[in-house]
Amino acid sequence: MNMNKNNDELKELEQKYLLAGEYGHNLQKEGIKIRRVADKGLETIGWLKSDEKAWQDPSAEAWIIGANATIPAYSPKNLNEISSYGLTIGITTSTASTLFLSPSYLQNKKDYDLNEDELAELDGYLAEFSHEFRGIGDLAVLRKGAWESFYSATEVNLMTASHSMREILSKIISKLASNKTIENNKVNGFKEKATLKDRIEFLISDSSKKVDASKKMIDMATKKCFEAYTRLQEVAHGSSELKQEVEACMKITEHALLSILRFRKLRFKKKA
Repeated sequence: MNMNKNNDELKELEQKYLLAGEYGHNLQKEGIKIRRVADKGLETIGWLKSDEKAWQDPSAEAWIIGANATIPAYSPKNLNEISSYGLTIGITTSTASTLFLSPSYLQNKKDYDLNEDELAELDGYLAEFSHEFRGIGDLAVLRKGAWESFYSATEVNLMTASHSMREILSKIISKLASNKTIENNKVNGFKEKATLKDRIEFLISDSSKKVDASKKMIDMATKKCFEAYTRLQEVAHGSSELKQEVEACMKITEHALLSILRFRKLRFKKKA
């Protein structure tokens, strides 16, 4: 009898330790993520201090304003707060929220590569979005499939990859920038029936508020995203294109998606 009781108590204690270990593991992951963001922020500050040309880029001032306005002045107390803290400060330093709005964007290949953490974050948002709007398919799987097609040796690899990546953005636009949504948000300046470019501008403008982006920067980002979407659509319908340009268009689209979905997630967190 005592043995059974002891076994039950051991099982209960074992479960508690397993939960403690899981909590610690998650805490460690968030800590590493935050440290990377902090290091990137300090690296950016060092660059701004040492390079006078950096100040010619209007995104530099926007980054400073956005970072000062966004990064909390307190230390998080629990895992939920730590997760939110990591998301919040990540917005100010990620390439998806700064370089995407930068006029110098895409001058170097390294400027438009999302890192491993950012890609994982994007897939998480895409999975959540797919669950929220059931019936649109698994967008995270579709994104990975787009790159599998891109690197495949088939004759239609670029066509298939372009179609898949364009389809992801198309589904996001249809759900988040419908005529009804635009009308409900009282967006001025759009025609009675918003064009594709109008819808992209609506989403990018909304996702750019945290970095205090200027109208010029938003217009530039909208132009990048619209041109990438258009080229992917043309290639998906058989237009010939260089592999390098298709790759750039796919990555521009990923940047736009991460920026749009990340700010949507943050907005929901603050409402909750």
